[in-house]
Amino acid sequence: MASVDEQILKQFGEKLIEDFKKVIPKVTGKTADSLRMEVDDEGNILTIFGSSVLATLEDGRGPTKNEGPGDVIEGIKDWIRIKGLDISPFAVAFNIHKYGNTLFRQINGSGPVNRATNPIGLSQVLTQQRLDSLGALLAADLAPKISSELLPFLKPE
Repeated sequence: MASVDEQILKQFGEKLIEDFKKVIPKVTGKTADSLRMEVDDEGNILTIFGSSVLATLEDGRGPTKNEGPGDVIEGIKDWIRIKGLDISPFAVAFNIHKYGNTLFRQINGSGPVNRATNPIGLSQVLTQQRLDSLGALLAADLAPKISSELLPFLKPE
């Protein structure tokens, strides 16, 4: 049977993933579908896993060298097809490789981006307030355990 802490972490993780999925742009759905979570065997550590694309959605994609197997072209082709655009995937890839994507350029040069108004908003989902609430829930569960184990040592003889 799962400990209370493990149950709290699982509920927190499930809600976090649910809320992340609400703010992730829907093109193919692969990025949102990549999200999953695990709580370690002791029920103490929550880990959320997801596509490496998530970092790009939050910070943008910077310029790169036009090297590698060309995996980015397939993703761009999917994006163009789903969006119904009539543009060259190679031109899009070239532009991203040379200048970075629009979000990256806004953050790092051609315009300021306020994290609080980031259109993706992943950082708005995992807020300090949300982490504080989790900490309070875990502390509320842990305090009686600590008290009951310390009580015998605090009683005068």
